[in-house]
Amino acid sequence: MLNNINRYLLGLQSIWLLAGLIPTVTIACLSSMEMGFLPFAAFLIVLVSSLRLSIFSIQNEKRIISMTFWIYVYIFLGLSPLLQLLSRHLPLEGSYKYRTIVTSFFIIFYGLLSYESGWWFGSKNNTLFTGTIRKLTASRYISSRRTFFLSFFSLIGTIFIILNLGGMESILLAREEQLNMLIEFSKGENQVKLQILSMLLKVPIFISLILLWTLWHQGRRTSIYNYHFNFWKIILLVVIFVINLFVNNPVSSARYWFGTIVLSLLFLTIRWRSKKSFAIIMAAITVSFILVFPLADTFRYTTNLDKTVKYESSNRINFLVEKGDYDSFQQILNTTEYVEDKGISFGKQMFGTIMFWVPRNLWSSKPVPSGMVVAEHKGYEYTNLSLPLWGEAYMDGGIPGVILVFVIYGYIISTIEKLYLKSYLHGTNFLNIFVPVYAAYQFFLLRGTLMSAFAYFIPLVIFIYIGTKRECFNNGKHFDIHMEPRPREMKNTKYF
Repeated sequence: MLNNINRYLLGLQSIWLLAGLIPTVTIACLSSMEMGFLPFAAFLIVLVSSLRLSIFSIQNEKRIISMTFWIYVYIFLGLSPLLQLLSRHLPLEGSYKYRTIVTSFFIIFYGLLSYESGWWFGSKNNTLFTGTIRKLTASRYISSRRTFFLSFFSLIGTIFIILNLGGMESILLAREEQLNMLIEFSKGENQVKLQILSMLLKVPIFISLILLWTLWHQGRRTSIYNYHFNFWKIILLVVIFVINLFVNNPVSSARYWFGTIVLSLLFLTIRWRSKKSFAIIMAAITVSFILVFPLADTFRYTTNLDKTVKYESSNRINFLVEKGDYDSFQQILNTTEYVEDKGISFGKQMFGTIMFWVPRNLWSSKPVPSGMVVAEHKGYEYTNLSLPLWGEAYMDGGIPGVILVFVIYGYIISTIEKLYLKSYLHGTNFLNIFVPVYAAYQFFLLRGTLMSAFAYFIPLVIFIYIGTKRECFNNGKHFDIHMEPRPREMKNTKYF
């Protein structure tokens, strides 16, 4: 009885923080505001996402994909639009009809309702495709040998690219400066070659770190440390970690990519022991995204601190309103206007996303990223803008497209999480690697654009798959032979 009371009190505390304290403090920072129906609609999104996160806090299950989904909704589609509409100020240029704003809110609400419907259906036992996903993932575990070879070749490949770029100094350049260097190195032939080069520089070395870290961490927890690691593998782990500090540093890397690395390691390492684990981690990530996320873009254009501090300090109070980092809602507004003028694209953009790997010189009519399409239609000079998944779905199929995309997405996420929650004792299982990485990467995928996010997501899955292999023991029954703790250590072994 007392435990149930404490759980519900924790849920109330989560609601108080998300729907009460944070909105109150941020609204108080506004210099002026105008009330109305539109800010109320934004607050309704804040309230819905707060309630959903509080329910997960009460349950305290390690549903980290659901956590990051609703944190994104809370901050980028709820809190920041609330402040922007109250202050009547948007991050980008543009004025909008009342009907356009209302339509955009309907797009968001349709997406959330559809996501919840798909998520509920996927949470049921023996749902469609559950067996297929289980067969593809449940019997795959990290291969110590494959991980070693992947790490070795990733290290060699990364060093080769670094040397050809001009040495370690080129890795510590500001993000835009490093991008220009990559364009020059790829000889500007096509965007696909540039994406492949950028991917080969950052993704393999990151996945190698994740796999090695998991083997080492799980080995320590289950007292089978010597089975996976010897002296040379420890040295390899240290070297891979140091190389990641340089290659995937916060100065030259996009914030979403660096955040993916940090959150992935956090989700893989932290022990889900406390009854408040979900609430504490959720609150920490939420506050970090509000306070730290805008500052992480300080060195995007230059590493000269004198030129960056002035810009950041002048926007510190109203960054949720003024900075382009929080343009998700406005980009949905721009998408609504685009569809009103041009109509839907009937899946053309989604098809271009799936076929991102085809060079443009072989496919002259290949779609450009949806964020760029919307920005060009709006007349912006800078067109390399994000576009949330809601906007992508609406551009391709209107409201029916939004419903279809989010029902499917909610179903897949719920099914994967259901299988993930059953795999705690198998710490080197494929899902125990994929889910923490995807939960962190989901911010990038939801914010968009989808074409750019998908181009990095597929290599992530491929390299995780390369580092794992199918294990079959005990007359065809699958289990993780590597994770069986020693009998004398069983009492002291702690799991998530």
